[in-house]
Amino acid sequence: MISLILSFAVLIAGYFIYGAVVEKVFAPDDRETPAYAKQDGVDFLPMPTWKAFLVQLLNIAGTGPIFGALMGACFGPVVFLWIIFGSVLGGGVHDYMSGMISERHDGASIAELSGIYLGKGAKWGMRIFSILLLVLTGTVFVTSPAALLARLTPDTLNGTFWIIVILAYYVLATLLPIDKVIGRLYPLFGAVLILMAAGILGGIIAGGYTVPELTLRNLHPAGLPVWPFMFVTVACGAISGFHATQSPMVAKCIRSEKLGRKVFYGAMLSESVIALVWAAGGVAFYGATGGLQNALSSLGQSGAVYDIATGMLGPVGGVLAIVGVIACPITSGDTAFRSARLILAEITKLDQKHILNRLIITLPLLGVGAVLTQLDFNVLWRYFSWSNQTLAMISLWVATAYLLKTHTRRRASLLTAIPATFMSAVSMTYILMANEGFGLSARIGYPAGCVFAAALFAVYIILGRKVEPSAAPDIQHTGGNTNMKEHDHKNMPSIICAVTIVGFLVCVVVLVWRGMHQVSDWLFLLVCVYYGLVLYYGVKGYHKPHGNMVRWLILILAVFVAGSVLTQIERFSAAWPIILSNDLAILAMGFLAGRLHKVEKNKYITVFVSLMLLIRCFWFLEHPGMSGADAVLFVLDRCQPIFMWLTLLLIYFYRYAEHKEAGLMVDDGK
Repeated sequence: MISLILSFAVLIAGYFIYGAVVEKVFAPDDRETPAYAKQDGVDFLPMPTWKAFLVQLLNIAGTGPIFGALMGACFGPVVFLWIIFGSVLGGGVHDYMSGMISERHDGASIAELSGIYLGKGAKWGMRIFSILLLVLTGTVFVTSPAALLARLTPDTLNGTFWIIVILAYYVLATLLPIDKVIGRLYPLFGAVLILMAAGILGGIIAGGYTVPELTLRNLHPAGLPVWPFMFVTVACGAISGFHATQSPMVAKCIRSEKLGRKVFYGAMLSESVIALVWAAGGVAFYGATGGLQNALSSLGQSGAVYDIATGMLGPVGGVLAIVGVIACPITSGDTAFRSARLILAEITKLDQKHILNRLIITLPLLGVGAVLTQLDFNVLWRYFSWSNQTLAMISLWVATAYLLKTHTRRRASLLTAIPATFMSAVSMTYILMANEGFGLSARIGYPAGCVFAAALFAVYIILGRKVEPSAAPDIQHTGGNTNMKEHDHKNMPSIICAVTIVGFLVCVVVLVWRGMHQVSDWLFLLVCVYYGLVLYYGVKGYHKPHGNMVRWLILILAVFVAGSVLTQIERFSAAWPIILSNDLAILAMGFLAGRLHKVEKNKYITVFVSLMLLIRCFWFLEHPGMSGADAVLFVLDRCQPIFMWLTLLLIYFYRYAEHKEAGLMVDDGK
């Protein structure tokens, strides 16, 4: 128990001492924040400090400091050291810097900040990586509450039902202004998260449970090495790259830069307190790391949390556990999808004031999440954890570049460079050694990870000497484009070409796999022709397409739909509503392709297409159990129309940006 008390003391001291150092290095001032300068009533909105703190805490936490801490506690009390020093020296610095640098750039995402300080290539890499991490995060935080809800409700309300319900909520929360759902409900759920941790701590003390004292020995029952596996398993609660995707959301809502330490650094250390409580509670309740490991294996993470809460606190603990394990991941999941929407909006330059524009981006993201829910939760968690720590590494290097370019003293950048180097070693070593990665031995993984980190630190030293430090410039309200004048949409034709070619190849693979046994299979040849026409009009047809060609385009797709529907009627397939929705989406896409010159009028068609394809994505939920090559080909078959949709959507974004830049957009208020 002494080790636990000392750990709490270190976290509190870290906030007041090291947090003050971090704040002094960044040097917040009295400039107007984006919450006022860019207030739009949707994403930019001033929020009271206490509310911003609780929203930030819940956004970054979810079940991360609970599930991760319980799995990390299997390594023994050594996890206490990682939680306290990882958060004070790494996680708190990471969250504060990512939030405050974003605030200085109008709430720009970590991907946009990477472009500003690490270059254009880094920006595109981070865009893709951030979206993948956010979708993975949203999926992880759909699966765990859905599983618990399925256990607590009648058999008719199975996991699939609850997944659909949660995804439907995600649509609502992602689309509504931040003060309508997030600003009102999340502070309440944040309080529940804190109350649950306080209850577990009280249960440990009142119940006379024994918390093991600190030891550096590895107590993992399976003998899993502490390095690097513990440092990846416990992400939320120590340091997590996911936080860099969430901090910009709250950066758009803080009223003053001087509140940043309370909101960002304070929320991170509060999450660490929660992680400490659950790590201690897990080992104390089950008596040893072996008992905890067995409980996690047999009951699952949600079941173990419920077991601990009810065992220590009785029925009240059970209620708190249910609310915490259900509400907390759901809230982190919807903010993950919200952040992904904002990153895609930055890429496409699509104005998010209109709800239809928000739908255009939100629906496909949720469709991908629906498909990913069919993967094993443990596999999802491991990939999520690694991508989490890799993003933390990159975010810290972005902060290092920021300090090099804006601070008057180069040494100040060591504040972020040292934890960035450490996380570089963790991420590289893990992916080299983990079964989900290359599966190499420690003899190769350890030195390779250290060499990788040392190489990055050497690059930092060499390039850092070439950067002339200067007083921090006034870079407020730049929209994330301080030193980048290029228009991203100019690169869109090559992206459209790439997506179109991939879609065409998918069609060919599906045709070969099906063997051309049915009339509807032959109709896929028409889809290949469709791709060619879309490519021609989308990339080279800068003016209104010729009327005859438009009619051919729509006719081809109409024949495809008719043939497909007739085939379904002939076979009396039970899946005909799903397939019909897919065919209607294809027909609507053909109509959209013929009207690309009227960009401002196509919002409704694009939303309709997205809805139809989202329905098709849900079809995956009823077909589990496929594996191997059949599963891959099945996914290609069912997702083939999505490539068509992506082609059209990219063209739509491209035209939207062109028209807006040329001043041709007419705001019809829709």
